[in-house]
Amino acid sequence: MDRKDGLGCYRRFLAGDKSGLEDLLALYRRALLLFVNEFTRDAALAEDVVSDVFFELYKRKKPFDETGGARFETYLFRIARNRALNAVRGRRRRREKGISGNERDATDLEEELIRKERARAVHRALAALPEEERTALHLRYFEDMSPEQIARVTGGGVKRTYNRLARGRVLMKQILEKEVRDEDGQTDRR
Repeated sequence: MDRKDGLGCYRRFLAGDKSGLEDLLALYRRALLLFVNEFTRDAALAEDVVSDVFFELYKRKKPFDETGGARFETYLFRIARNRALNAVRGRRRRREKGISGNERDATDLEEELIRKERARAVHRALAALPEEERTALHLRYFEDMSPEQIARVTGGGVKRTYNRLARGRVLMKQILEKEVRDEDGQTDRR
């Protein structure tokens, strides 16, 4: 099933077919978890937020209005973003420290180690970005959303979204280049 079928699944659910919500969960759960985790930096909290998103859909059963050209996927990610931001604010108020995640086991294969380290470097660099640029880049490259969709999720204009994407890419490049220079400097000192 393709994620473009999300609105159809939601309409089936609104019509009384509970499998529609199950299909929505299968289509979007993983993508929403990755997206929300960018805000929370806590896998358990991200899981709770995504569960809340689907519970809200279940509870409210609010018809989706697509007359403005918005896609259902954009609507779903906007709910997730708002819930994630609220959860992070609530966590700060309670002064709880988030779990940074489990360290992954290293493998014996050199290629796998290199691939994983590159992915970590990209995620570290992404995490170092300001929230607006981080969100725009995540939605663009991990969720394959267009700048127009990103503008709807974040509440900014399309031109602003293009600027955030461009600024985010420049900052990511600078962060990654600095990391490489720092690693090279550490190697030379040994």
